Amino acid sequence: MNAAPADPDPYDDFTRRIRELRRSMAGAGIDALVVLSPSNIEYLTGIDLVDFQPMETSQGIGKLVYIDRDQAEFIYYAVTSPGIMNTVTWMDHVVYDEPEDPASVVARRISGDVRALGIEGTFLPHNLSRRLDGALPSVELVDATRLVYEQRMVKSDEEVNRSRRSARIADLAMVDILPGIYGMREVDVASAAMESMLGHGAHNVAYSPIVSSGERFGGITYGATERRIGRGDSVMIDLGAKYKGYRSDFTRTSHFGPAPAALRRVRRGMLEARKAALEVMRAGVTFGLMDRTIRDVLQDNGVDPVHLIHASHGIGIEVVEMPWLADQTPDVVLQPNVVMTLELIMGVPGVGAYTIEDVLVIKEDGAEVFTECPVPPYE
Repeated sequence: MNAAPADPDPYDDFTRRIRELRRSMAGAGIDALVVLSPSNIEYLTGIDLVDFQPMETSQGIGKLVYIDRDQAEFIYYAVTSPGIMNTVTWMDHVVYDEPEDPASVVARRISGDVRALGIEGTFLPHNLSRRLDGALPSVELVDATRLVYEQRMVKSDEEVNRSRRSARIADLAMVDILPGIYGMREVDVASAAMESMLGHGAHNVAYSPIVSSGERFGGITYGATERRIGRGDSVMIDLGAKYKGYRSDFTRTSHFGPAPAALRRVRRGMLEARKAALEVMRAGVTFGLMDRTIRDVLQDNGVDPVHLIHASHGIGIEVVEMPWLADQTPDVVLQPNVVMTLELIMGVPGVGAYTIEDVLVIKEDGAEVFTECPVPPYE
């Protein structure tokens, strides 16, 4: 199986990422770093490893990035599509083959002045951990899982541009499909969304579009079925594009026929809460203030915020990145060039559901919203 590599950033953007990562390593007392997570390897190399997973070895891992004060190397298993891997021209390559294992390749690179080796990766294969321990008895292995994720949270201007374009593609697709969804099957709406995004320049979809209608739509739902959209249905469409490695995540909710008064009240409260959140979002504001603003406005509009799921999150190479889940991380401070979603989900038993989500970037003086598709009216 072959996969096209992500179109690389300018060379200086990648060297900046390595340079900033080395500063973070020094601040954390880490002399060298092994990066294992596919999305973080993609961030450092430009190779599309989130959608395309190369062959692994019997040791449980087929690719990693090794960084110390002097070296930045992409290390990968020989069988792993070398034509794809060779597209990385800004980082030295090291190719190994079995029976050699990645731990021995890393160990050969460790100089005598390395006392702490950071290991980045949500999942560390047991074989790799055990072999590193055996090969480097005098080196402390340090958990560095958050190091690259935290750096990715604040985007460069080039990353912001790619995110903006990705969101705009999703936005155009939503504008294309919304007028014609009545009477369509959910799966056909999803198919039309994908076709539209690709037609507007997406390199892929960020995820399979979610189309949920009628009794299926209760707040958080997934996928699309053969159910046909009809009168009296609320319909949630959640879609995203992928452009030059960067993803978007965008939602609108429609209703066909007269909506119950209680559902109209929920919608009105959610839109007022969204408006108020956008007015307070800027660099220096905490997620906690943003979340309290939303809940207070809902309360003022007669909507019980107990049913709210405030799922705003960072976005970039992955659909969900740091900062994560606004209602669970109140002390997180928004920073300039953080690209994120403002995502509000509410399912009220006996009333219905409403979801709205936009993609934006935080600025010193406010938030620039990338998604502009009008909110569908309710009768």
